Amino acid sequence: MGLEDKSLKYSSGNFGLALDIGTTTISAELINLENKKVLGTKTSYNKQASFGADIITRIIYAGQNEGLEKLHDAVSLTVNQIIQILALENKVNLNNINSIVCAGNTTMIHLLLKIDPAYIRKDPY
Repeated sequence: MGLEDKSLKYSSGNFGLALDIGTTTISAELINLENKKVLGTKTSYNKQASFGADIITRIIYAGQNEGLEKLHDAVSLTVNQIIQILALENKVNLNNINSIVCAGNTTMIHLLLKIDPAYIRKDPY
């Protein structure tokens, strides 16, 4: 999507994303930061579910060989797909998405940032 692309409704501007990284689903809102209007909302199943349905299973899987990498890649793929769909549907140039805010439980944020979550389930928590 080039800046000169005439198919874009917003070839310039200031946009942001609000992401909720959940164990089962990932949700996002694309927001025009200039007028504070939500342009679109998307939700998708978290692709990490194929590695375990719950947090503890994913923490254990992350400790296996290349497990953390696979979990990180799965959540990153889901997030990137949602962003691309929202940008395309709302004709927003990806280069104009300047801010992203993420929320999620501690394990989901660790996996998104590719931080070993092993100590989340170990004493003293």
